[in-house]
Amino acid sequence: MATTIFSHALLPLLPLLPLLPLLLAPAALGVALPACSSTSSSDSGGGADVPLHGEAPVLPGFAHDTGLQPPSGPAQVSFKLLAGGAVAVDTAASPGGGKLQGKPGTGTYKLDMHIKMEGHLKVDAGTVKYDGALAGLQNVDIPISGHAPFDAFLLSGKPAHVEADVPETKLPDVPLGSVPGHLALTLVAGSKVITEYHATCLDVKGGKATLKGQTVTSGTLVLKASIVLDVPLFKKTIDLPDTTVDIPSSTAELDTTPAAASGTADGTDGTCVAAAAGP
Repeated sequence: MATTIFSHALLPLLPLLPLLPLLLAPAALGVALPACSSTSSSDSGGGADVPLHGEAPVLPGFAHDTGLQPPSGPAQVSFKLLAGGAVAVDTAASPGGGKLQGKPGTGTYKLDMHIKMEGHLKVDAGTVKYDGALAGLQNVDIPISGHAPFDAFLLSGKPAHVEADVPETKLPDVPLGSVPGHLALTLVAGSKVITEYHATCLDVKGGKATLKGQTVTSGTLVLKASIVLDVPLFKKTIDLPDTTVDIPSSTAELDTTPAAASGTADGTDGTCVAAAAGP
């Protein structure tokens, strides 16, 4: 009878019987189970990514003057083209073993260029005479942009290459100021700007990392213009010959801003070479 009662008492515990050796063995043997642990990037000698960013003016000092067009006539205009905007490089490095390695898939080279214009207008049409600045051109802004991805630090292999093809674009009409009429401007298809970036070295000094490199930029711009005169008794449209502006190849220095890279030993990867500025 006692055996029967004891057997019935054990029935709820029967599903746990296969687990008893696992539950009792560590305690019986005096073995402590290891605590769960995770390995952080700092434990393995790594750390947070180091972002690298730098930018520089695009084509600093560039200017092109067309001279008066057409060479003669009741109305003539000259254009002076200037380059504004910047080129920029962004990438990231991963620290490890006291050094920095380029992080794949984080590099971007970006072109954000703006063509600005100044002008001079000369008119001798009937009773209207003018010879002075074409103030309305100061509001003209022709944006040219593009970007290209790259891996690591670009210390070897092909440079990052951006080729910005500019579609044919009709610009807003430019008033002629005190002269009745306007200037019609079109940026013709075939205009393009090409720029490349190549890093020369990664320099780490005093816990700061700098990626140093060079840009090479060139291009061609084609403008079509017409002077539309609304002078009383002298209404006329004067088509100017297409103006082709060749942007000569220009090399400039582009270094990233020194970024904190604590725990990284001083050193240089690559050969730091200063760019010879200008065409």
